[in-house]
Amino acid sequence: MASCVGESPYHCSSAGQCVADARAGSCEPTGFCSFADTSCGSGRRYGAHAGDGLGGLCVDDNRPDGGASDGPSIDAPPGLSARLVSTSYYTDWNGTTTYEYPSEMSHTGYFVRTAGVVDGDLLLFIANVDNGSSTLWPNPVAPGFTQLAQNFYGNDGQTYVVAWKIASGEPASYAGNYGSGIGSSSAVIHLVAVSGAHRTSPINDFRATVGSGAGTDPVLATSPGVTTSVPGCLIVYAAGVDWQSAPGSNTFSAPSGYTVIAELGDRGDMTWDWTSQQIDTRVALAAGATGPITSSFDGTQIGTPWTAVIAIAPR
Repeated sequence: MASCVGESPYHCSSAGQCVADARAGSCEPTGFCSFADTSCGSGRRYGAHAGDGLGGLCVDDNRPDGGASDGPSIDAPPGLSARLVSTSYYTDWNGTTTYEYPSEMSHTGYFVRTAGVVDGDLLLFIANVDNGSSTLWPNPVAPGFTQLAQNFYGNDGQTYVVAWKIASGEPASYAGNYGSGIGSSSAVIHLVAVSGAHRTSPINDFRATVGSGAGTDPVLATSPGVTTSVPGCLIVYAAGVDWQSAPGSNTFSAPSGYTVIAELGDRGDMTWDWTSQQIDTRVALAAGATGPITSSFDGTQIGTPWTAVIAIAPR
């Protein structure tokens, strides 16, 4: 049976994963273990290896977020949440089979619809395409976007991009042409909207990484994580894979304690020719380091991952 001892921070998804020194504990809604303590008003105290600064603090079971009752309130900010606005995908490998949505997607360019975007939303454009270069995605990908990362990596080459903006009178769609190095054009694009983000300084921290080596299956996409400076940040974790043979498929496993926003291969489901991508979120109730964050892609081929983690500050 798993133990909360020896991991920092240690995430749980069920009470059976919370055992320390033969004491059975509870898995709180925060995704961390707690144990009986009669000195706490709730009768439970977070274990030493709870993250988000909660280790050793009492659990207030009158609060739905399971936050600490000792010290200042660190409730998740009301309204700070992410939603998937739109998805685009395309693949045309060897010119024999095309999977395309929407119809405006092509071998040479991309197209993303914006229906459902609200002025004031923080928009995240997160995408990856097979082959390419470090300048394949235009910068900006659409007017007003600030690029956080664009990296060309992998054994046979793939380029991913992460960019953001605050929505204000957005057009019905974003479109652009790929730059140099495009190969199969196998692509997955997600447009995510976050409501309740800070209007002037929404990006509290960011980190992007790429894997190396010969590739594995399953692919473990591990980020070192980010360090937030204010409580209540929304952590957006994105990851994708440069698959080294085609075609294939994979199942997705989100990081422990995270909510799935999107999971997609370049054929529009869990199948792909060369790439797939997932996006997951959780609220970090207290400021501090998230610790490493890992998702997995269990596929029919071997691949190499990329990750991007964005900490979004509340208003």
